[in-house]
Amino acid sequence: MFTNDDRLRRLLQSPSLRPHRFSADREIGPFIVAHVCAERALVVELSVQARERERQQQRASFLAGLGYTVLQICPRELQRAPRRALRRVRAALRPAGQ
Repeated sequence: MFTNDDRLRRLLQSPSLRPHRFSADREIGPFIVAHVCAERALVVELSVQARERERQQQRASFLAGLGYTVLQICPRELQRAPRRALRRVRAALRPAGQ
């Protein structure tokens, strides 16, 4: 049985995302981000429980201040609609204006 973290890792290794590569557990400022594509300054992470949302929003604001885009994937979407999640990642990887 795969965890949601495993599912997200596998999704980000999809051949359809090439040539983009994601690094895992990268330190950016005071935070460790689960998955980052440095080339596109894109952070992809699982969305969190309601009680942790404020902290996640603070992280996202900090990362945005450094020029990163943060894409949050809902665990339910990852389980039930992984193709939709993959399309969202692909869209976030496209250069601005495309």
